[in-house]
Amino acid sequence: MTTLLLFLILYFDFRLRNYVNIKTDISKVPLLFIQWYFLPIISFLFSSLPALDTHVRLLLGKKIEYKVTAKVK
Repeated sequence: MTTLLLFLILYFDFRLRNYVNIKTDISKVPLLFIQWYFLPIISFLFSSLPALDTHVRLLLGKKIEYKVTAKVK
């Protein structure tokens, strides 16, 4: 089901590029499809990196520090 929706997004992206007259070089079209395909994986990695960093610090026995910035009036 997810792959079907991904292909639907690819189709709409391709159609909207033609509608808005964005000229895309034919050699870059495979890269456009690859970027949409890897978007969920990259989003997951970047959203979980802070948690992974924190867990590794706790496993290694390091302190977790929170730096609070002072508000300027």
